[in-house]
Amino acid sequence: MYDLARMVYADHIKDTHEVSMLSKMAIGLGFQTETVPSVVERALKLVSKKVDYEVFKKEMNAGF
Repeated sequence: MYDLARMVYADHIKDTHEVSMLSKMAIGLGFQTETVPSVVERALKLVSKKVDYEVFKKEMNAGF
C-alpha cells in the first residue's frame, strides 16, 4: 500500500481515477470494502507528509 500510495501522490495531485484505482488495489490487498475509503485517505495523508515505510506501517496498523 505504501508504494502504491506513493505512486498516486508522485505528482502531488490525486485525481479521482488514481484514487479509484488505489481503492481497487486496496481491496485486492485484502482490506475490507467498508474500510477502503478511510484506508486510502489515511495512506495518501501519510505519504503527503513524506513519512518513511516504518512510520507508515505503524500508523496504518494502528487504525485498521
